[in-house]
Amino acid sequence: MNTRELKILIILVMVLAIPRVAGAIPYQLNVFTSNSTIDLSLLDLQVDVTSYATDGAIFTFYNYSNTPSSITAVYFDDGVLLGLSSIASSAGVSFDAPATPGNLPGGNALIPPFVTTSQFSADADSPPYHKGVNPVSPGDALEWVSIKFLLIENSDFNDVINSISDGSLRIGAHIQGLDDVDSESAVNDSVPEPGTMIFVGSLATGLFGIAGIRKKRK
Repeated sequence: MNTRELKILIILVMVLAIPRVAGAIPYQLNVFTSNSTIDLSLLDLQVDVTSYATDGAIFTFYNYSNTPSSITAVYFDDGVLLGLSSIASSAGVSFDAPATPGNLPGGNALIPPFVTTSQFSADADSPPYHKGVNPVSPGDALEWVSIKFLLIENSDFNDVINSISDGSLRIGAHIQGLDDVDSESAVNDSVPEPGTMIFVGSLATGLFGIAGIRKKRK
């Protein structure tokens, strides 16, 4: 490998690392209960995972649903999280920790059961439907809530993403206001949203391209 190829390789590796170090990585929250009569495909719930400093991670919840609904509680099951550091939210949204009930509703039905780590939860203030994260009309400000965690010693953001991938860290949400009175629960996908994977894949293709150039020259 000559000097030019080495520089390109270094640049690609650095760019490839950006989404896992600085950028938000989005995960879909999938409903696993069936308490309401609405079309569950109308629910579009997402959590973005972002690095904070060198020893923290931020989990930001959004509601892009096409039906009245509200994320009224969020839960975290184990992983490399040390402790809940702070909560921030958009205007009109207000959360406090810990949540009541203390475990994700319906979480015991998952395999393995979703067991919320002690104090690793938060819920909307009263009235929860109005203080939770709701979908908004076009042109209105997007609603969100962010939960900031510190990580256990010698862990970093890559460990957070790895623990989501292997299922040792799960993220749950409780959604209320469906059919006015019903509620559902959701848990994260173990892989990021497709847009993130396409970005990573395109960079990986670039790396393989360099290897191909080198092989051709040989």
